[in-house]
Amino acid sequence: MKLLILLINLDRSTERLASAKAQFDKVGWRFERVTAIVPDVVDSHPEFDPKRFRWLHRRMIQKGELGCALSHKRCLEKFLSTDEDHCIVFEDDICFDEQTRPTIQEALKWLDAHPDINWQCINLSSAYAKRYKDLTMIEGRKLRRSWQFPMLASALLWNRRGAAAFLSYLKQQLIFAPVDNQLRYLLARTGQGMSFDIPPVGLTYVKSDIGSDRVADGGTKNDWRNLQRRVPVYGWALWNSLWR
Repeated sequence: MKLLILLINLDRSTERLASAKAQFDKVGWRFERVTAIVPDVVDSHPEFDPKRFRWLHRRMIQKGELGCALSHKRCLEKFLSTDEDHCIVFEDDICFDEQTRPTIQEALKWLDAHPDINWQCINLSSAYAKRYKDLTMIEGRKLRRSWQFPMLASALLWNRRGAAAFLSYLKQQLIFAPVDNQLRYLLARTGQGMSFDIPPVGLTYVKSDIGSDRVADGGTKNDWRNLQRRVPVYGWALWNSLWR
């Protein structure tokens, strides 16, 4: 099976690029750098829905958040322009250990041997211990169906069907949330997101240059609009966990 590895990186983030390159060299992976997008406009960007974002989040999207979503979109478009079977989209805050590469390789082999396991995307860098179903052990980690897809988008493993589905979703709905939130919306509905109990990709936890202007949502934690954001995800995740 063929695997495309892409790294999102801002032109000015040379130290983060060097750090990520050292990680890839450590595990023997070749990667292609994708220049992160810095949008010229935000509120009037043609791929963004400002009214819906404000309604859900009680604030305006930050330039870094929009740039991050557009950069992930660019990577998926690049992936689908190739003949690769799978693609990992990395942000430049990742770190690997000796089990990272074999875990991902063995997971893909297992999924290839089990075509009945429908999936679209695997979160490699984040876990969420609610509304999930363990499927198998891979290199000491549990590969699981994640009805409520984990947040953070630092390392996402896609198949072609999943990439096409998310691009179609962005085209139809426009960008109305940070990319990890919007991906969770889709995968909670389709029930085809996956993750590991122990993520095979670690994070450096260095503040991202592309998302450095991100701010918290307005309102209190239990604000009714906060519930309005979460209820569809909870509802679909619960439905899928009960019936699939």
